[in-house]
Amino acid sequence: MSHDIRIAIDLPPGEAETLALVLQQGGFTTRPVQHRDLDWQTIMVVIRDAGDIAAATTAIIALAERIIAYCKSRRDQGKTAQGTLRRAGQPPLELAHATDKEVLEWLLKTLPQD
Repeated sequence: MSHDIRIAIDLPPGEAETLALVLQQGGFTTRPVQHRDLDWQTIMVVIRDAGDIAAATTAIIALAERIIAYCKSRRDQGKTAQGTLRRAGQPPLELAHATDKEVLEWLLKTLPQD
């Protein structure tokens, strides 16, 4: 059975391009989404054919590693990573306040259930 995982990431414009590039370098397909608020942009990450739990878990861990690396690079620059992870059926996760473990755990909640 085919199952796609869709995760939206809301970011300020300058950070949206940076994170999109980081994700694309990691092999993830991203696409910008029109946002109601002109001061923010949304990147949609789609993990296709995630029906296989093992493959989906591997993809989610790789995505978490990319997002965590992005947040770390912002901290190394003395800045806070601004952004919000969103997915239907889950509360949003603010990157500015989330630990690396919280990012991974939030993303793992997106796995398909048997």
